[in-house]
Amino acid sequence: MAKSLKDFKNTILIADENINRRNNTSSRLRMLGYETEMSTGGFHIIHLLEMAQENGFRYRMLAIFEDMEDMAGKEVLSLARDIEDKENMPILYLSKNKDAQEVLDTMQAGANEYISDIENFKTILDKIKKFAPLKK
Repeated sequence: MAKSLKDFKNTILIADENINRRNNTSSRLRMLGYETEMSTGGFHIIHLLEMAQENGFRYRMLAIFEDMEDMAGKEVLSLARDIEDKENMPILYLSKNKDAQEVLDTMQAGANEYISDIENFKTILDKIKKFAPLKK
């Protein structure tokens, strides 16, 4: 993996099929100074990550909200990890599933953090600030 890629300064890629949640999350992050790019499906996420890499850029973070219609969330996670490693692009995996084995499997697949309280924006924001603090 090339380490010379330039970060999209504060751009977070949000993957969520739920339009209202995706738009609300994006709006709240933009109000805090982040830039966002949104995706509705797994294939679109992978395309955006590949295009960014081809153009010498990387997203600051990827937030995956559960499974998408075209691809399971863990499959997206695995494919994204083939493109970017944990240190260069943190991935937050958000799911209502609180099963301990599911959390463990997701973390082993490459997530930096698993959030099961996906309706609590403060929790999500705290993790975003931890893994992708705003750059000036």
